[in-house]
Amino acid sequence: MAVISISLPDTLLSEVEDKVDRHGYSGRSDLTREALRSFIQEFDADAKLDGEVIATVTVVFREDSEVESTVSSLRHDYGGSVIGSSHSCIDEDRCMEVLVVRSDIEEVNEIVGRVRSTDGAVSTDYTAKPLGEISQ
Repeated sequence: MAVISISLPDTLLSEVEDKVDRHGYSGRSDLTREALRSFIQEFDADAKLDGEVIATVTVVFREDSEVESTVSSLRHDYGGSVIGSSHSCIDEDRCMEVLVVRSDIEEVNEIVGRVRSTDGAVSTDYTAKPLGEISQ
C-alpha cells in the first residue's frame, strides 16, 4: 500500500481524530480511505447523470471569507443556470449559502469546484437529480 502525506489545519485534524475515536476506526488512515472512497463514488455517480439536472449547492463558510464574493460572481457568470439562492447566518462567525442550479452536471461541477476552491469555504456539498426523473 502506498503512503501519502497531506497537510491539514489543526481544527480539521482534531475533527478527524475525534471521528476516529468515536466511530471505532483503527486510525486516521482508515477514516481517510473511507472518506476518499465516498468522494470517488460521488464523482462516479455524477458521470452517470445525463442531460439537464436540478441541483442544490450548499456551502458553509466563515463570514470574513471570500465566499460571498465568489457566490455573487457565480450568480452573474452562470445567470441562466443559477435559478435561486438563499443566504442564512448560522452564528456570529459562520454563514450558509444555498444555490439552486438548473443545468447539465458538468456545469454544476464547475460551480461546485469554484466554491470549494474559495478560501473560507468550510463545507461544500451538492445534490443533483435528472429533470427527466421528476414527474410533472
